[in-house]
Parts: sequence; C-alpha cells; structure tokens
Amino acid sequence: MRIQGEELADYLLRTDGWEKKYRKKTIEKLKKWKKVRGLIGLSPIDHLFLEYHAGKSTVELGKETELSWDTIINLFREYKLPMLTQAEASRENILLHWKDPEFRKRNADAVRDCRKSNIPKIAGYRTDINEETKNAGIANLIRIVRYTGRKELENRSYDLLIPEDKRDNPRIRRVTESFNVVTIDPRGNKIGYKILPHPKRIYYARAELIEQKYGIKVKIITEEKYNRMERWFRHKIDSDKRFAGWETPKDNLKTSPEKYSGAAK
Repeated sequence: MRIQGEELADYLLRTDGWEKKYRKKTIEKLKKWKKVRGLIGLSPIDHLFLEYHAGKSTVELGKETELSWDTIINLFREYKLPMLTQAEASRENILLHWKDPEFRKRNADAVRDCRKSNIPKIAGYRTDINEETKNAGIANLIRIVRYTGRKELENRSYDLLIPEDKRDNPRIRRVTESFNVVTIDPRGNKIGYKILPHPKRIYYARAELIEQKYGIKVKIITEEKYNRMERWFRHKIDSDKRFAGWETPKDNLKTSPEKYSGAAK
C-alpha cells in the first residue's frame, strides 16, 4: 500500500553517504533530476521515495531520472524503503491506464485476438477436395468455391514490399502473402480469400497494397462472415455428393477420418 502522511518521515534520512555507493553515471543522473525539479534538503533517493508514495510508478520515475525502473527498485531495497507488492502495483497500473482511451482500445483488441475461434483448427489432407489445408475452415471455403463453379488460380502466394508506415514489424520489409484460395469472378476480377477470424487493422492496409500491385481484390473472412457462409452453404455442401460434407467442431477430419480422408461418396 501507499504510505501517507507522518508515516513517511519514519523512512527518510536513511541515505547518508549514498554518493559513495553508486556508479558515477547513476549519481550524476540523480543530482541532475533533483536540480531540474528544484528539490532541496533531502537526498535524491528520499525525494524519489516521496514521489513514489505520492502516486508515481517506478517506470514514470525512471523516465524522469533517465534510470531504469529496476535501478530505482534496487535503490529502495538498499535502504529498506517499502514499496507496493506486485499485485498492488499491477492493479494500480491498470486503473491508471484505463483512463487512457488508447489503452482501452489496445486492451479490447488483445481480448478480441485471444478469443477462441469456433473454426476447427485441424490440419490435414481432405480427399474430397484433393487438398492439404491448415484447418477445416479453409477446406469448407474451397468446397464453397467449387460448389459455385468459380475458376481457381494455381498461384496463391504473392511477394509484397511493405512501406514503413504499414508494417506491423518495423524490421520486416518484404513478405510473401498467401491466400486460402484465389478465384476469378463472373466479371473477370481476381479475388483472393483469406480466413482471419480476428484480423488486425494493419492487415487491411496490406490488402490495399496487394490490390494495387497484383490487381487482386482481397476478401477477408472474419468469424462473423464465416458464420454467415456456414448458414448459407452448409446444407448445400452436405447435399452435394461431390463433397464429404461441411466440417464442424463435432464432425471433421479428426472426429471422422474415414469420412473426410476416404473417397467421397
């Protein structure tokens, strides 16, 4: 817990001779911080302790002093100055950042990305479509394409140079973007389909680059769109004798290998 009021005085003035204990750079940074802040009387470590219990985190103090947060923790431990427990610090940090709209947005994105998809993640070879796929959702997508009679293109992978402002990783300049299936629609347009249950926003920028360079319109299939496809096509696929059926969490290559890896009826 945070120490308040008169209790703080019990922990001050313990740092006599502190300048003899630390590296020159650490001493210089602490003295500079104290001078810039216009602090007088107590040692820089005492002032850090007071500001910490006034509500600042070790990370914030580290930015102000140009010291690492673990250096500040070690300074407090050296003089047995009390700190928040890890649980208290984590809770306080969350409450502090929750006021920031950007933090809430990032948190919501993280929760969305971690949410389990209902698309069966079962890799393997499906005899009815003569394809090795990474999951059952891709297999179902290919079944839909073939049910509708769309022409498929053999090439499903394309090299792409990513501008700096559209990179999810600053160090990765060039990527190979792969689609689950690439077709030509009745108007002659190339369409690249990719199942991404919870796509990151940065991917939509990459989709624009693919269309600009290769003329391929990218269709990202989110969890919601996949569910709509299932409602529309599941019965049709199950009724078409060319296919083994529509794979689901309960009926798929893993639960019914004889059905999906054997010859289609």
